Amino acid sequence: MLTVSLKWAWLLQGLWNLSRDFEPVGAARRGALTTQAEVEVEGVLAGRILGHLVRKQAVLLAVDEPARREGEADGDFARRVQAERVLAVNPNFALE
Repeated sequence: MLTVSLKWAWLLQGLWNLSRDFEPVGAARRGALTTQAEVEVEGVLAGRILGHLVRKQAVLLAVDEPARREGEADGDFARRVQAERVLAVNPNFALE
């Protein structure tokens, strides 16, 4: 079985890049993001979905986390762990 691992930040960046090229107001494409605010809301939503898949459903697992840097503050370290941890699909997850 092929296992793919990605950093949390890479997943969010990929989602951001997909939605960053939003259509201008009046765009004909249905469901297109029309303002920068909508893009930002979608980014927050994507982060919440990933968080839910990690914390609540255990579909994604953190398989690697960065080490704490010398003198790094608690809050800075927590944010860096969130962004730099490597996620993989839980090997026990069964596609239905």
